Amino acid sequence: MPSRDPFRSPVRMIDVAREAGVSRATVSLVMRENHLAAPRTREHVLAVAKRLGYVYDRRAAQLRSGRSNVVGLIITDSRNPFFMEFTDALEAQLAASEKVLLVSFTHDDLDIQKRIIQRFIEDRVSDVILVPAIGTTPEAVSKLCVGANVVLATRRLIGVDLPYVGSDAQYGSRAAADHLLWHGCRRLAYFGGLGASPTRADRSVGFASAVAEAGGELVAPWSVASEPDAERVFEQTTRLVRSGDLPDGIACNSDAIAFGVMRALADHGVEIGKEVRVIGFDDLVYSKLWRPSLTSIRVEPDALGELAAAAILRGEREGILHRPVLISRESCGCG
Repeated sequence: MPSRDPFRSPVRMIDVAREAGVSRATVSLVMRENHLAAPRTREHVLAVAKRLGYVYDRRAAQLRSGRSNVVGLIITDSRNPFFMEFTDALEAQLAASEKVLLVSFTHDDLDIQKRIIQRFIEDRVSDVILVPAIGTTPEAVSKLCVGANVVLATRRLIGVDLPYVGSDAQYGSRAAADHLLWHGCRRLAYFGGLGASPTRADRSVGFASAVAEAGGELVAPWSVASEPDAERVFEQTTRLVRSGDLPDGIACNSDAIAFGVMRALADHGVEIGKEVRVIGFDDLVYSKLWRPSLTSIRVEPDALGELAAAAILRGEREGILHRPVLISRESCGCG
């Protein structure tokens, strides 16, 4: 049969159905990639659609169903290596299910987050993974929850009944403290992380509890919050090193923070792994390449990304806590 005249009106689904000798409902199943359409039927319908020049209007179908193939991801920091690994794994899992990832960054700014949430609502993004900006309230995400399936990731939000995918923060920080104590450290510190971060709060509580139970001491000047990037941490740590009151064991809120701490210590002649033992959090891909190589609590951002994708795709209502593991290297005295 000759190709359709290009000057005629656009090909409709019913035209494909008539040409293929099937019902309109069958064509709809094929175009929506529904498993109810038999493989041979699917191949036949797609071949006819291609020959006729039919283009499936996916957006119109999504408007009718109220669902979208787009998954929105709202995260805080585009430069954070943790979120790079998290996003890569998340996107790969979603792509396998024919989903497209739309990423927006808040930079921990509540006004920016508010605008992003409003835009997602207007664009009918029906699945959203949210890493809440510091200071986010339950009310701030309530509108988003009305029309979307929402999963919180890596940061808890108290007062909302939403599934949460993240690491067991206190378990990880206790593991860090126990390892430093095992190495003989008695004066310890939990350093860095944004002061209002619930993740930092959970980790510091777990760390302090383990130190207290073992009869150790928390070195107050070093047990403080910080900016998340290594450059500012380096400046902050340099001032602390010059004060002369060094702990003998430091757990850092992230690997990036640990890099800044170790650089400042090394620049002042402190032997890392002997005079001061350092542990990071995240176990980023290049942590083992640092010198000395960084001992870290492996949070596995790629695993968290995969778990977040699974939670969205399955419509999970229960949270998922992933237990981190300690990876020992040179900076703590191992290796």
